[in-house]
Amino acid sequence: MKHTFKTICSIATMSAMLIMAASCAKEDLAEEAQKYVPSVERQIYVKASLPPDENNDKAYLSTTTRKVMWEMGDQININGSLLQAYDVDNNATKPTAKFNGIAHAFTSGTNEVYWAVYPKNLVGEYTSSIPSEFALNGLTYTLPTTQKIVCNNTSADVMQDITYMAAYTEVPEGKTNLSFDMHNLGSVMHLVLSAAAGQTNTRVKRLEFTTTDGALAGDFTLATDATTITASASAAKILTVNLSDGANNYVDIANSTDIYVILPPMDNKQLTIKIYNDEGGLAQRSSTSVVMERSKIHTTTIDNINFDDTDPYFSVSDNNKVLFAYGNLQWSAKNGGSTATTHNVADGTTKAGTWRFAEHQWDALLYENNKISATYSGWIDLFGWGTSGYNDETPYKTNNNDSKYLGHSLTGDYKYYDWGIYNEIYNPTSQTTDAPGTWRTLTVNEWSYVLFTRATKSGAKSSSTAKRYAKATVNGVYGLILLPDNWNTSTYSLSKYDTKGAAYSTNIISAEQWSTLENAGAIFLPATRYRDGTTIASASSAYDANYWSTTYDAQHPGFDNGDVYINDGCHRRYGHAVRLARDVQY
Repeated sequence: MKHTFKTICSIATMSAMLIMAASCAKEDLAEEAQKYVPSVERQIYVKASLPPDENNDKAYLSTTTRKVMWEMGDQININGSLLQAYDVDNNATKPTAKFNGIAHAFTSGTNEVYWAVYPKNLVGEYTSSIPSEFALNGLTYTLPTTQKIVCNNTSADVMQDITYMAAYTEVPEGKTNLSFDMHNLGSVMHLVLSAAAGQTNTRVKRLEFTTTDGALAGDFTLATDATTITASASAAKILTVNLSDGANNYVDIANSTDIYVILPPMDNKQLTIKIYNDEGGLAQRSSTSVVMERSKIHTTTIDNINFDDTDPYFSVSDNNKVLFAYGNLQWSAKNGGSTATTHNVADGTTKAGTWRFAEHQWDALLYENNKISATYSGWIDLFGWGTSGYNDETPYKTNNNDSKYLGHSLTGDYKYYDWGIYNEIYNPTSQTTDAPGTWRTLTVNEWSYVLFTRATKSGAKSSSTAKRYAKATVNGVYGLILLPDNWNTSTYSLSKYDTKGAAYSTNIISAEQWSTLENAGAIFLPATRYRDGTTIASASSAYDANYWSTTYDAQHPGFDNGDVYINDGCHRRYGHAVRLARDVQY
């Protein structure tokens, strides 16, 4: 079989912590055996199909031009018998191969049951009395109807020969024409993790794999006998694996600990690993790279792990953190050009115009918003309440009557009025277009928590020593700097932290200096003024700013040259800025 591959994967995982595996497996196999009677020989005709390119309900790893293709002479194992391909069709939407020969059919009631695996060396000694069980080099594998390989042996060292695809079918007794949708098996990652001496939190909650060699995409489940571990990919760049020891949502690596994970099929793929503890501590940010190869086990030892760093998250409650978008939200009818554009939205349709994040954190379009219209070719960044484009609440709406705007919070049944929930948005920092729902607007309580409540590296929750924000002028633009939970005061010398009455001139920061703060996770909210109808409100020498929350009565955060506040009410007709955020796991 040629490996020019685009594949869909049935995934499993193993863990050295599966202390229940042996006893549970015996009971499961005994129950399985009771379902079947001894086999009968059948002359069967088989059509085996590979996953269609457009089907991404399971994990796949590919470029848009790669797919698995059959070759003449390929052999598959059907219930322990080998059948050889005599006809292939690689031009079909689902590449197929035809096989025929003698195989054993195991009957279950009025049905017959078949398992197919490719290539033939997946199956070692096949035990006919338990037709769902395959044994290979001392490991036992079960092919249940969910088309998922389950390993019930904690020793994965012999998994290096396990390759490619498996499928299951159940047909009426005597039927000899079979059809299999094959599902790909992946490579095995064997991680040996141990914490450095003196670490106070050695509980690993999450692993993240990234690669610069192609994309990681799709959602899938990694299953063990003890628990279910969910893994998913974000923006085709990051594969996330949430760990559990069966009782807790983490795995303790105080002592050297083995973790086995079966990844999507991949050829010669370089992966970088991030390791997070359950408090957001991060290790091995970019220093550990491993080369994965299809269908082999790869052992990587990472010892002396120090969780003494965290990503630049912002706590929005006692239990939740976010990352802010690196720029205010902007909209254009023509993508800033001369040709009308459309974008995808959450209800599966398309809407006029293009959404993007500002290219720089200090970008505030100010008087450009006077030109707001359905056809304006430039960009605007001040929006009326709930004007995501959903239900004709267009982003260029300028009605000067509050009652003409949505009278609810942007949550629940009204979530699509949230700009981030409804729209796909171009993200210049990653040069990708993020799907609807990737980003969202904070509630007023979350904004208040960010500004006035959260704990930071410098101080406990609600403590006067916590460094949360600072007034500043960045690249000549007035605004408010938000500092992440892990802000280190040695990164950059700022004056008058958390001082509501500080002036914008308190901290004068150039574009070059700002890069130091931005790289450390700081967020800059520019002073944007506000729009009333088609007019930008006049301002004193100290610009003010208001940023929408999702909370009805237009409660929202704001600041000016002498204050930082939560506004208890505001005209919904006013055009205010939108800074979206993305929820994170930690």
